[in-house]
Amino acid sequence: LPKSEVEFIAKVNRDELTFDPNLLPEWAKPREHNAIEQIFQTKAPDLTSLHRIEEDFKQSVRQAEEIEARAVEKARLADERINAFKQTATKVTQGIVSSAERIATQKVAPAIRKIEFPKL
Repeated sequence: LPKSEVEFIAKVNRDELTFDPNLLPEWAKPREHNAIEQIFQTKAPDLTSLHRIEEDFKQSVRQAEEIEARAVEKARLADERINAFKQTATKVTQGIVSSAERIATQKVAPAIRKIEFPKL
């Protein structure tokens, strides 16, 4: 309400102004001193669920680190196998090439051999 209306109502009802504390709403009624102190006292929050979430998160991080470590180890072993295969392939190829070079450089005299055909 505007201030002028409140002043008008107060002037008109000046003789009948009464205040009944029982008519106040519950939130506006005066309380005991201890009750007010209890309202403003801070309660210690329950942090058990927060601690549980923290432990779950830490466990998830540890599991992720273990999975990552296994993946790194698996990749390392795969690289070792690939390198070993490459080395073996290189040795075999070098052996074939050196054998071919040796055979190519040998002077072989032509030979005539007798061929035997099996009788049927």
